[in-house]
Amino acid sequence: GGTFLFLVWDDYATMTDSPIWIAALKVAEMLGRQPHSLVSPGYHDEPTIRADLAAAGFRELKIERVTRPAKAASARQAAIMTVQGSLVRTAIEAVDPSRLVEATNAVEQVMRARFGDGPVQGEANALVVTTAKPR
Repeated sequence: GGTFLFLVWDDYATMTDSPIWIAALKVAEMLGRQPHSLVSPGYHDEPTIRADLAAAGFRELKIERVTRPAKAASARQAAIMTVQGSLVRTAIEAVDPSRLVEATNAVEQVMRARFGDGPVQGEANALVVTTAKPR
């Protein structure tokens, strides 16, 4: 028995104002990769989540979609957080670690063009999943 609670990111392609997705798009272009390969693996399809949890014996499943702000003090800070503090960094370093600064600068320019010179305020969507396993 017990309760199982977890959170997964929604489909990044639907989060057009998500700083991490904006960074993934730019870095994917630079590296010749698919943007989804630079972020957490997708697990956001509700029917799949429901089927997987039911197969594992979980019941009383609740999935709630939430949207929260994704903030940074500036385009530079958003670029550092999304490029150097995520799976994006791992992808860059696997190809050519010397391109980390180049990628950070490129993402900063995209963020500045999108959000201006002030604070960055995007959005991130997630699914909060709560379920119970019968005793």
